[in-house]
Amino acid sequence: MQQKIERCQQCSLSKPVNSRYICPDCVFKNNHNGKNQSEVYNERSNLKSASKADKLYIPKNKPVKRPKNKVKSNNDKLERRKLIIEEDEKLYEYIFNSREHRCEECGTQLPDQFRDNEGNIIYRTQYSHIISKGSAPEFRYNPKNMNRLCFKCHQMWEFGDRSKMKIYCGNRILIQQMYDEKNKVKI
Repeated sequence: MQQKIERCQQCSLSKPVNSRYICPDCVFKNNHNGKNQSEVYNERSNLKSASKADKLYIPKNKPVKRPKNKVKSNNDKLERRKLIIEEDEKLYEYIFNSREHRCEECGTQLPDQFRDNEGNIIYRTQYSHIISKGSAPEFRYNPKNMNRLCFKCHQMWEFGDRSKMKIYCGNRILIQQMYDEKNKVKI
């Protein structure tokens, strides 16, 4: 499914839209009774105090590890997921402010606004991890591990033949640098 940037029929903002001309944020709202992502996560987490959130702080540039012998409640899992999303958004905002608003592969113009009027990030798919979050969680929040790509190029990087892409050689160098830095820290 290829997304194109056009006016959403529901919110009238220029965003990537599906075949029905509805942006992902509006699709989410339609599926969750008009609530945005943060409202749904807040509702699900049912935080009873702010001190609970402080105990679940996840440091940057460290892999997220699950305790092996502890059974986590759904509230703990939702709170942990919420904190991960907050850290992701901080990284996305840093990348948004420090890089040109064009696809690094094809040069397509990307949105020049980070959040919409409701505070949601516009076009999350433009932030692409070079090394996937699952295969190397230690690089999840490393700015070197990010490309800004249009939806088509992001799909090509994730599922296509990367070696045919312009950014391939540069990304291989960045991958080597990140692993070299990681290995120097251990010595």
